[in-house]
Amino acid sequence: MGAAGKVRWFPLVATLAVAVSLGAWPLLGASLEGVGELLAASGPVEVRPLGGRVWRAATLGAVLYPGDMVRTGPGGSAEVALVPGLFRMDENTVIILPPSGAVPVSPEGVSTLPLLLYKGRTLFQVLKERLRGTFDVITPSVIVGVKGTTFGVEQGPMVGVVAFDESVEVRLTGRPGDPPVTVGAGQVTLVEQGRLTPPRLHRPGAPGALWVGAPTVVTGKALPGPPRPAPPGLW
Repeated sequence: MGAAGKVRWFPLVATLAVAVSLGAWPLLGASLEGVGELLAASGPVEVRPLGGRVWRAATLGAVLYPGDMVRTGPGGSAEVALVPGLFRMDENTVIILPPSGAVPVSPEGVSTLPLLLYKGRTLFQVLKERLRGTFDVITPSVIVGVKGTTFGVEQGPMVGVVAFDESVEVRLTGRPGDPPVTVGAGQVTLVEQGRLTPPRLHRPGAPGALWVGAPTVVTGKALPGPPRPAPPGLW
């Protein structure tokens, strides 16, 4: 299967897997509600809606909807606000937002929120007070579960997770029986030879380091409440 086929395959299968696991089937016919907002963009940043085939240039302040794919090109970056926090995408990154029905919201906050990182590098900042369950980042290689922290995930030639404060739990995708690896603040775990390495001290700037430097706090702030309804005819 070629690269283009893989790009189509992973978002479809991963989205359906998340939807089924959270009881969000069927997706078709569900009313759309916004799950995020584009706070900042630099360089090439594009959005493709669930089921769409055309990528469109993203605009600042745009509301993002369930199943939307967001990608950055060479030299591009984007920051997106969600109800429980924010994330910053580095260049050449593709993220798929949670499918419809997968993000139940209550006055107490949001329960389990799965986000799909197909490729690239992204910094996440999750706010404990806005999350009742866990915030999961799913990639083709790893699944990262957090309950409120700042952490980075990279899916590329190097695959790994860095925790910048508190801790995250990391497990290999498709290996539910394997025990998770707990990565503490200032630590990193990598995928090497099909296994997660024991957590070790993260040294920004060291040769082969997952992240070149310490993260800059994302510029925006978390959305203040439940998702907003989608305007008719947006796409």
